[in-house]
Amino acid sequence: MLTTPLQSAIADYDKNFFNNWNKVFSEYKTQNQKFWLAGPTSYVFSLKNVRFAVDLQIRREEDIEKLKAQLVSDTDKLSFILITHEHGDHMCVPLMNALKDTDIKWYIPFGAREDYIEKSEIKRENIVWVNPGDYWQIGNIKFSAFYSPHAKPGNEKFLQCG
Repeated sequence: MLTTPLQSAIADYDKNFFNNWNKVFSEYKTQNQKFWLAGPTSYVFSLKNVRFAVDLQIRREEDIEKLKAQLVSDTDKLSFILITHEHGDHMCVPLMNALKDTDIKWYIPFGAREDYIEKSEIKRENIVWVNPGDYWQIGNIKFSAFYSPHAKPGNEKFLQCG
């Protein structure tokens, strides 16, 4: 049976999850001008001395439970986490809940599964709702939000940021 690149990435992620997680979350704290694939759809960046994650997720809740004691210290250098859209492989409510008491800012598309956000118990002051057309800057990095072809026609809850 042939596997797609995504299926291969997911299988590798599951098999090597803890080693990969520990490598990414130790290296990002000391290295700059680099990014890491933290999972099949998750990235961690260290650019221009700004450290952030995009669509940070952990596929299996049992892995979150196993990492619970170290999650806060692993992510303590992240300035923010950007959620590009509300698909389950981009928005991980159990991880959001595990990080709810941190000071990490969450950039989330306006209107994206507010019921999920509510379940995560993230502090409201740590959520920045973004709309297509919004621009913002963190350190020396500029961001802009825009509609994505990934969206279903007429569904404004999906956007990509870049």
